[in-house]
Amino acid sequence: GQHIDDLADHVAAFHERARCDAETSKHGDVATIRANVRENFEQTRGSIGEYLDEDQARAIERWQLDVLGDEARFVARASTRRVRDGHGDLRLEHVYFEPDGSIAIIDCIEFNDRFRFGDVCADIAFLSMDLAWHGRVDLAERLLARYACATHDYLLYSVVDFYESYRAFVRGKIASFLAVDAETTAATRARAKQEARRYFMLSLAFERPPLVAPRVIAVGGMIGSGKSHTAAVIGELLAAPVLSSDRTRKRLVGSAPTESLRGEAWSGAYSEEVTAAVYRELWSAADTIVASGRPVVIDASFRSEATRTAARGVATRRDVPFTLIECIAPRALLLERLAKREAGGAHESDARTDLLDEFEARFEPIEELGDDEHIQLDTSVSSTDNRRRLEALLSL
Repeated sequence: GQHIDDLADHVAAFHERARCDAETSKHGDVATIRANVRENFEQTRGSIGEYLDEDQARAIERWQLDVLGDEARFVARASTRRVRDGHGDLRLEHVYFEPDGSIAIIDCIEFNDRFRFGDVCADIAFLSMDLAWHGRVDLAERLLARYACATHDYLLYSVVDFYESYRAFVRGKIASFLAVDAETTAATRARAKQEARRYFMLSLAFERPPLVAPRVIAVGGMIGSGKSHTAAVIGELLAAPVLSSDRTRKRLVGSAPTESLRGEAWSGAYSEEVTAAVYRELWSAADTIVASGRPVVIDASFRSEATRTAARGVATRRDVPFTLIECIAPRALLLERLAKREAGGAHESDARTDLLDEFEARFEPIEELGDDEHIQLDTSVSSTDNRRRLEALLSL
C-alpha cells in the first residue's frame, strides 16, 4: 500500500511540473481522442473476432464512442489544465522502487509527441489499468484516490474508466499484432494471444461498475475529535478518495496545505463566503466521484444542519446510501490533542485550543438524521478497535 501511495505522489509531482500550453491542450480535443479510438478499432477489425465474440467487440466500441459523445467532460479536462506533456507509456514494468526509497520511472515516449501529450488521467489510468490486469483492483483504486488527492484532480473520475478501457484496448491490440508475427517463436505468439484476450476483456470490464458500491460517507465532529484520521482510515478501507475541507480551503486561497491561516478564525479564509465556496467544491467533487460508481469520503466539521443536508443531498440525487460518522471524544482529550497540534507546528488544520469554546457554541446538534445514517465514533478508544468497528460499519 505504501508503495502505491509513494508512486501516486511521485507521478502527481511529475504532472504538476509538466508542460501545459496551447500545443499540449490540442491533444485533449475530443476529435483527436476520437481519431485515436477509431484507429484502434479499425486496426483490429479483422482480428478481434479471435478474442471476443461480436457482441463484446461491439460493446467496447459503442461504449468508448458514447463516452466521447459527452464532449463537455473532455473539454473540462483541457480547460482545467489537465492536458499536459506526460510520460505516454506509464506501465508498471517501467517503475522502479530504489533501495533508498526513491522512485525511478523509465522509457518515457520521446519519439512522438502525439503519444506523450494528453490528459494526465491517460497516464495514471495506464498504471491503474495495469494493476487491475494483475488482479489488484483494490490497489488500482487506491492509486487513483491518492493521486486525485495529491493533485486535487477529482474531475479525473469523470474520464478515468474511459482511459483505463482505452489503455487496455491498446495493449490488447499490440499483443494481437505480436500473436501473428511470423518472426517470433510459436511460444511467444501463443502467450501474446492469451494476453490479447485478457486485455480486450479488461477493456470491456471498465464499462461496468467498480467492485466497491458507491456511497457518500461524511466524517464530522468537533475540532480535535479525530475526523481527518478517521476519514483517512475509511478511505484506505474502501480504497476511496477523501475530500478534505481543510485542503480545499487552503487551495482556494492559494496557500500550501500546512500553511497556517489561524489568525483568520471566522473571517478571511474562514469567512462565510469562502466557507460556502469550499463546500460547493466538496459537493461538486463528491458528485463526480459518485457518478463514476465509486464511494467518496468527505472530511469536514459538518457543524451545521445545512452542510449535513447538502452532503446527504449528493447521495440522494445519485440514489446511493449516506452515512454521517460523528467523531466524539472527552473534552479534556480534545484540548490535549489541540495543544499538541499547536506545539507541533505545521498542520493542515488551523483549529487550536482557543477556538474550542466558540466551536462548541456554533455546533448545531445532529437531530435531523436517523440512527441508520448518523453514527457516533468514540476516538478515545484504541485506533485498532475503531478500525475494526469501521470495518463492521462498512460491512467489510
